[in-house]
Amino acid sequence: MSVREFAAHLGISDRMVSKWEAGGEAIRPRPLNQAALDTSLTMATAEVKARFTRIAVGQSLEFPSLPVDTGGARHLVRHPLDGKLMTMIEAGPFQPSPDRRAIWLPAYYIDVHAVTRAEYQRFQLAVDSGLSHEESALLYGEDLTAATLAQAFADRITGPNRSRRGARSLAGGDGRDATITGISREDASAYAGWAAKALPTVHEWDRAHRGCEGVVTSGVAEWCTAAAGYMRRGRGKARTGFRCTTPLGVMLALLAI
Repeated sequence: MSVREFAAHLGISDRMVSKWEAGGEAIRPRPLNQAALDTSLTMATAEVKARFTRIAVGQSLEFPSLPVDTGGARHLVRHPLDGKLMTMIEAGPFQPSPDRRAIWLPAYYIDVHAVTRAEYQRFQLAVDSGLSHEESALLYGEDLTAATLAQAFADRITGPNRSRRGARSLAGGDGRDATITGISREDASAYAGWAAKALPTVHEWDRAHRGCEGVVTSGVAEWCTAAAGYMRRGRGKARTGFRCTTPLGVMLALLAI
């Protein structure tokens, strides 16, 4: 907004806004004006609030890397096939960059966290054993340890050698909750297909990470899809991970809503 537009928005004079700009951080608005500012921020959209926060802390607007507080997240669900927590990104316009025109993104769900080592190992064990989605869902029982899971499902895997490999992989000790890295785009796509999901498009990934719906940055590069093929988003391109998306209609069908 211009100075005049912002002043009209708050119901104050142009001179007051100019005074704030000139004073910078030394300015302390009067209680009435502070209330107007607070009310304006409260009524702003989620993207405006996120942008305000990033500016206030001096963070780049291009690709914010600070984790988003999940306290403001809405529409959180557990995906019925792979058990991951997902958050809904509502449909609306999205501007990829300041020099590009806004596009319309349909509503979709995206994983709050990138896929972890434990989750990927459970997927491998389920595929190796030929488990159905209903049977593999048992792998997500919170009361079962990794060793118990490995023992329970090792006998379902064809071939004794492969059974032992699957058990050792699933029971691996440290770092099970860390993001799985070193994953090829084919492996990431295989996981997505198994879970009836898809790798996010570049625009879906960017939109989710710029908003405040609860997506948590993994700290590694993540696989995305684009018109030209596969791309990476995020930091640490040598350590590649991934997360998945689900269109709103597909999620509602999976949840039988």
